[in-house]
Amino acid sequence: MAGEGASIRAGQSTVIVANLVNAADRDNLAAMADAARAYGLPAESMAPEDVPGLRPARGHEAVGALFLPAEGWIDAEGLLAALDTSVRT
Repeated sequence: MAGEGASIRAGQSTVIVANLVNAADRDNLAAMADAARAYGLPAESMAPEDVPGLRPARGHEAVGALFLPAEGWIDAEGLLAALDTSVRT
């Protein structure tokens, strides 16, 4: 799928952060935690100050965070670059 020699980073564990800008963020975190647990997946609430590297902009301060250790992630920029290379060759 990817071009020859392309390396696309992927892994597991995701942290989702709720901020002041969207009033529904906290409700969304709760819904995600409920959905994860309904599927038997772990979901842990965490304090925003415990999120490594989190430095929100003023006015976008974090008000909650959810750690999903089983949630996968992929480097979307790397994936799109590899796909672009693949279709051009």
